[in-house]
Amino acid sequence: MSIKEASEFFKKIQLRTNSKREIKIYARFIGILEGLKNKDLTSDQTLQIEEQLDHLQLATYPENNKKYAEFANYLKTKFSLVTEGHYLAIGIGLGISFGAGMGVIFGTSFGGGDGIGIGISMGAGLGITFGMLWGKTKDAEAEKNGNVLKTKIN
Repeated sequence: MSIKEASEFFKKIQLRTNSKREIKIYARFIGILEGLKNKDLTSDQTLQIEEQLDHLQLATYPENNKKYAEFANYLKTKFSLVTEGHYLAIGIGLGISFGAGMGVIFGTSFGGGDGIGIGISMGAGLGITFGMLWGKTKDAEAEKNGNVLKTKIN
């Protein structure tokens, strides 16, 4: 399946569903496929991507959210291509997790009870801040290297 055919396929099935979840997945697929069409890919790269699209058997429908994740991971692994805000999302998630974990440790060591709650909120806040800084830096680096797929659909 060509990139253009896959994009048209998702545009058609997106119009036929009422499920907000499915609409969101189809929009993500369309965005990433449109981003690929705007990339300066070699014919070999295009062929590899189209072979991956065939491998995913998109027309079988079930669990397209897993197929999207697999396709996005393939593009990241094989071609170092990521969607806009990819690293920011990872940074925020990791920052919250790490910061809240550290907050529990510090809160417990300073008396438990209310200290844990305060520690979690402060730790998560700091974690989000550091995660955002890391994510924005990595996203800017990916953009500079031409590895970001512009996925916003007008």
